[in-house]
Amino acid sequence: QAPTTRLLEIPGDADEAALMAGWDKDARNLARRSRKEGVETDVTDAPSADDLSSFHGVLTATAERGSFRLRPLAFFERLFADAAPGRILLVMARLQDRPIGGMALLLVGDRAFYLYGGSLREPELKNTHAAYGAMAAAVGALSSRGIGTLDLWGVVEADDTSADPAWEGFSAFKRQFGGRPLRHPGTFDLVLDPLWYRIRDTRERVRDRFGR
Repeated sequence: QAPTTRLLEIPGDADEAALMAGWDKDARNLARRSRKEGVETDVTDAPSADDLSSFHGVLTATAERGSFRLRPLAFFERLFADAAPGRILLVMARLQDRPIGGMALLLVGDRAFYLYGGSLREPELKNTHAAYGAMAAAVGALSSRGIGTLDLWGVVEADDTSADPAWEGFSAFKRQFGGRPLRHPGTFDLVLDPLWYRIRDTRERVRDRFGR
């Protein structure tokens, strides 16, 4: 799990200016530029099969660009199917009906978690800034639903020399939206049976080494 993150406070039923008050100036400008370029956004808690396929297509392009692994479409179909009604949102950004950006948000109590996000970067889309448009739509939807905090889920601080350098790209994007830095203590095992724990640990090491 992400050891560090940022918590973005979201005022209830706020206008756009209030929702973006803590953002960097450039982030605010790019979100507005996205709308001026004709990018349209929508938020739903009941996405269609086509919506999820489009979202997965955007994530696939993002994963290829960033050289990271991506779960198959079936995983996202199951994720949305198994979530409680209204507890997971899909945000899509489109230009002339073409999906160019998106986000998936999980809602737990009055907090939302930014689970997945991505955008296309083709030359003809240079000025669309779909990721910023999607974020603006996301915080607006969360505000109207009474969600008070958005956990940006995995944000490396600029001065954190211990962090994986591969995280800097998306962390720099997320830091533009402000929020309060938070570091988790990590995950720990409670060992109830030392023998079985050693057996399990050995099995995991063998599987990691030999791919079995």
